[in-house]
Amino acid sequence: MLRINKDKQDYEKAGKIYLQLRKKYESKSQSAYESSFYIGEMESRRKMLWKSSEITDKFISLVYLMAKVTTYYGESASLPLFLWSPLIIIIFGVIRYLSSGSNPNFLEEMIDSLAAFFQFPRDSPPSDIDVIERVVSLPILGLALRSIAIKKRFEIFIKDA
Repeated sequence: MLRINKDKQDYEKAGKIYLQLRKKYESKSQSAYESSFYIGEMESRRKMLWKSSEITDKFISLVYLMAKVTTYYGESASLPLFLWSPLIIIIFGVIRYLSSGSNPNFLEEMIDSLAAFFQFPRDSPPSDIDVIERVVSLPILGLALRSIAIKKRFEIFIKDA
């Protein structure tokens, strides 16, 4: 077993081992194991970059962290669909409710938020909140639809057919 002392070189070694294991399972078409090793490889790389003394490496590590938090390095379609999408819709719905004028209707504001998130046009001209929510929702929807997890599910389905 590899013992990690949590310095940059140890994370680099762990990442290389994860890469070798992932390639081994990839060649045998065992994607369930391959996915776990890919995640381990990305985590090792992120931690190695964070331990670096270079500012650019630390910034790249934060990009890896964003990839982890949003889609678990592309391995989860459920994070953007079932965590981030509802969270964004609710947050923007509350913002709409709080910023609306007299006699606000919470349900109507939530429907407006849902429509903006999924890029559906509404009768009224788009507000600033609509535009911001649409811009925020595009990467989340893109990550959910383009997720490697979905791609792998289709590949497995096609192989089994």
